[in-house]
Amino acid sequence: MIPTELALGWARRDITPDGGFRPQWLDGYGNRDHPAAGVYLPLSARALCLRQGPTAALIITAEVCAFGMKETRRLKLRLAQAAGLPYDAIVLATTHTHCGPRVGDLVMPGEKDPEYVAWFEDQIVAAGEEAARDPQPVTLRHSEAVGTLGVNRRGFGPNGATMLPNHAGKSDPTVHTLWFDAPSGENLASLTTYACHSTSRGGYRIGGDYPGFLMRDLDEALGGMSAFVLGCAGDQRPCFTNAEGRFRQAEESEVEEAGAKLAADVLTARETAVEVPPGPLRVSRALVPLPLLPVPSADELRRVAAEDAAPLKRAWAEGQLSTLEQSPLPTHADFEVQAVHLGLGLALVFWAGEMVVDYALWLKEIAGSRAVFPMGYSNGSVGYVPSRRIYPEGGYEVDGSYFYYGQPAPFAVEVEDHVRAATRAVLQ
Repeated sequence: MIPTELALGWARRDITPDGGFRPQWLDGYGNRDHPAAGVYLPLSARALCLRQGPTAALIITAEVCAFGMKETRRLKLRLAQAAGLPYDAIVLATTHTHCGPRVGDLVMPGEKDPEYVAWFEDQIVAAGEEAARDPQPVTLRHSEAVGTLGVNRRGFGPNGATMLPNHAGKSDPTVHTLWFDAPSGENLASLTTYACHSTSRGGYRIGGDYPGFLMRDLDEALGGMSAFVLGCAGDQRPCFTNAEGRFRQAEESEVEEAGAKLAADVLTARETAVEVPPGPLRVSRALVPLPLLPVPSADELRRVAAEDAAPLKRAWAEGQLSTLEQSPLPTHADFEVQAVHLGLGLALVFWAGEMVVDYALWLKEIAGSRAVFPMGYSNGSVGYVPSRRIYPEGGYEVDGSYFYYGQPAPFAVEVEDHVRAATRAVLQ
């Protein structure tokens, strides 16, 4: 028996650093050598609070690269207290823009600004508290579009897997959107996910990449509040290429055009959106330790700290040595899987990592007749989570990026088994 109708509260907050803060270092690229200068698109945090009787789920997505693991725990505790919700009912997700201020724990150039971080976290809490305050009855509909921006980025050169467009590689072009409409049919809010990295641009201007333009255009077209969470985009990238067929950074106008096209496709799909049968709202959560390969010794770390050509790798080694002074290096990473069950046959799955597309394709296989949205970059991030299929190939997502996330070693090959088991558990 369904306890009562579904209701929704929503809120947004601008999180663009203005002149009151010092210039911000940006997250996502390790080659930056100075803070940001200028804004090509304002940033926001957006909150959706679903209620059904005594049950609630609060989903907040922010236009930043990643929440840190400690920051996630701290914010969820604050939100639980401010909004009067259970800790397990709260999801913190990101659009993963690589042109947002540093707020997480990534090993990146420059320092976080503690004043901005504190203000940013206050905006997150304020958005969640407002969204939880005054829910309104909604009907829920689901639509699917086909995204054309992304391409598999695991190409192959003489030395194996490398970052090149791979048009024959696996991808997930499905663009899922949930529509939360008033009984009158007016759109109140929406939630979209798509598996394409928010790496159209780098440089030093602040902005939300193509998801920012997507949300702007949806807001303007419908008058509601749209939200976006990045899907399993760990090995998927916007297909902006140069004359040699290699990836390049897009111009701001090109990113705006890409976001506008995606918004137009989503709006077209809305015309044939299918109503989701009412069902009990439920949130389930699991924390699973993902095993790492053997961690380096102190001597190995000292050698990297002294000799490695990459400044960020040296900084990583120094951080690991500092940890070793207090305790042994961890042999696993705590990984969170969270599911929000919204209706009969529909669930949102949130993973705490940069998931490669194999996880989304597997989720489709086991979903059967259910609609299941696969989303990464949520509740902190442990880094790239490779699949068994790509593990033997090596490359950036397998063993070339772990240190950016402060992990002492890459993941072991069996991580996919652990992710699958935990995901099945939260979906049951």
